Amino acid sequence: MASDENITALQEALDICGYKPGKHDGMMGKRTRGAIRDFQKDANIDVDGDVGPQTRGALAQRLSEVAVRAQHLAGFFQGGGQSVEDEL
Repeated sequence: MASDENITALQEALDICGYKPGKHDGMMGKRTRGAIRDFQKDANIDVDGDVGPQTRGALAQRLSEVAVRAQHLAGFFQGGGQSVEDEL
């Protein structure tokens, strides 16, 4: 992942998965590298701060899981799910 566009996509993916790479600016800075390492550690893969095949695969899997959860929540709200206030 060398191009600014790829790094920006990586930063957005990390952010969606709950990691904080900083501004989505296409720059591989300290915060982005730290977010990669944090993700790798949590995913139980080699922690090297690089985005190789193992990291890409784990990140794709995590994004799929997040998408499924988001879709479920969207269905809840679209289906007229109760508000938090209604449950209190």
